[in-house]
Amino acid sequence: MLLVLASLIVPILVWAAARLTFDLGSHSLTFGYGLPRVILSYSIGIVLWRWWRDAPAIEVSPEFAFVAMPVFFAAGTWFDGSSWVEGLVFILLVCPMMIAGGLRWRGRSRLAELAAAISFPLYALHTPVFAVVNALGLHAVADIVLSLACAWLFTRVVARLAAGPDQPIRYAPA
Repeated sequence: MLLVLASLIVPILVWAAARLTFDLGSHSLTFGYGLPRVILSYSIGIVLWRWWRDAPAIEVSPEFAFVAMPVFFAAGTWFDGSSWVEGLVFILLVCPMMIAGGLRWRGRSRLAELAAAISFPLYALHTPVFAVVNALGLHAVADIVLSLACAWLFTRVVARLAAGPDQPIRYAPA
């Protein structure tokens, strides 16, 4: 069912992106179109998780997962980086390959666990934080620092709630 709903969103995104930009939702003019874009991305992530769990069906090296995004966006600066086709290619092909490569990584470190723990809160909170920082007229560095701080704080609060009041806080199961 989720796959059907996600596939129905693609024509809406193509229509909106062809008339505006695929950077939907990041500007006040396109804010309303950001919801289908986010729903599509989340739906793809959920579907992949249900199919793959921790064993992706495609062979992608972990190294690819680490370099794919910067290389893809750097290449976009050499070509038409605002193309809606580029945006769809990133969401439908590059991101799933990055996830597959990342799932094959077997290394562990405290930094990696912390990065994993704050990744979703950072994604969810950075836009509202950027909006507040920009409305206050603060420097762009404040966007990054406050977004990271809010994501870390959110992660700590959730960990505390999940652990209970008398338990030590852990980012990942030990």
